[in-house]
Amino acid sequence: MASPLNAIISPDPREEEFTFPKRDGSTFKAKIMSMRVPDLKSLCGEVGQPRSGSKAILQERLKAFSGNTDQWKILQPGARRSHKGSRTNDTSGKETETKCSKKPSAYVQRRNALFGGAQSTGPIQRSKDTRTEQEKAEMLAWAAEMSNVFQDFQTPREANTDEPLFPTPAIRERKIEAQLSTIIELVQYGVASTKAVASTKAAEPPSFMLPLAPPPTPFDQVAASTPINVETLRHRLTAASSPKVINNGQSLSSASSVSVLPSSDPVVSCPPPFIPALPPPSTPTEKVSHAMRKLVLANGTVITFSPSTVPDPPLVSFADDIPKLVRMWDDAAPDYQVTECLLKVEGHGIPLRLWEHVYKYGGDQRWKGTKDKWGKWKFVVEAYNRLGKDKFWAKYRDTKNDKPMSYTAIVEELRKERKVSDALVTARVREHFGDEFKDKFTYRGQQLVRPSAIAKRSRTIQI
Repeated sequence: MASPLNAIISPDPREEEFTFPKRDGSTFKAKIMSMRVPDLKSLCGEVGQPRSGSKAILQERLKAFSGNTDQWKILQPGARRSHKGSRTNDTSGKETETKCSKKPSAYVQRRNALFGGAQSTGPIQRSKDTRTEQEKAEMLAWAAEMSNVFQDFQTPREANTDEPLFPTPAIRERKIEAQLSTIIELVQYGVASTKAVASTKAAEPPSFMLPLAPPPTPFDQVAASTPINVETLRHRLTAASSPKVINNGQSLSSASSVSVLPSSDPVVSCPPPFIPALPPPSTPTEKVSHAMRKLVLANGTVITFSPSTVPDPPLVSFADDIPKLVRMWDDAAPDYQVTECLLKVEGHGIPLRLWEHVYKYGGDQRWKGTKDKWGKWKFVVEAYNRLGKDKFWAKYRDTKNDKPMSYTAIVEELRKERKVSDALVTARVREHFGDEFKDKFTYRGQQLVRPSAIAKRSRTIQI
């Protein structure tokens, strides 16, 4: 029997260490055979390996990664900035392998056909400044010499001390006088032009448009060459603008009664002013009247109204009070109370069932927002009246919570029931009419396809 000292002691596989890389380029060792599953998954995440699998799979995956140093490159960060320009040699001085060029694109082929190839014979301009310090100094010296030879002629202008920064009252008065003088000349020329036109066209019928003047041209002279008293100009302007405006029904010959300024005042030759055309006679806009409608209540009351006088549909919900919905639906119901009506037309309360007749085809799109909600009310009330109060709540009851269904759930159940019923009615109608079905169930030349439309049409046909 061999001595224990001579026996070969095998190392514990759980103490074996495996080398793994870090992102900064260094390495570390880990005893993956003695690690738990959470630690193995964490290590897989650090070295960029998948974390899924059992403990044995994770250990084998880490072993393979530790033995294959080529896979360690996945932890190295990628290049952030590509090299500017082409490079034939790397930094170590070793010749790099030339890569096969890709097939040029259609754009490159067209460019080569126009400019004779992509290879440029001249120097390539780079964004980086590759000049030496001597070249930069020579360029600066040349620029300084050119600046001395060619002096800048755009010298700053001196401040004008003759005219103050802010205009004085005298300067403002001269500007106002010049503007008023120009306005007076325009008024004088306009009145004279009106008299000339009236004298030549006195026999013509009255027109609703004054003759347009030729396009304006620059003034030949400036009227306000010398200062004039402002009060005198205002008086002259008032006298010149005193003639009455020619109405639509007046003839242009009536302009002969217009008083003109004295001939002693100098009249400067100026272009005729722009005279806008008088608008045509307007007539009061007639209000579009809607067709009158009639409603007949359950008690025989006839209500005549216009859709334009009806208020908008009230915003109301009966999700929490279905009995009130049933009570307000029909004015023939025993529990109906007119005081609960939300809509009133010509002082009369309107039940919910007549809302469709009030708003439908009104041409104002007000029924569009209430149509879907009103249709759900109708189906709920019909089911409630058909089954009765006790059977209705017994049928539409939530068995899980042992309480009545919500309004939304009841509406959904009724929709499913109508869908099944419409399908049965459609099948029965198709079987009953046979070949005559396509002739009886049409709308605007098109055959009805939807079961709901077919079932609705079948209610109006005697079967």
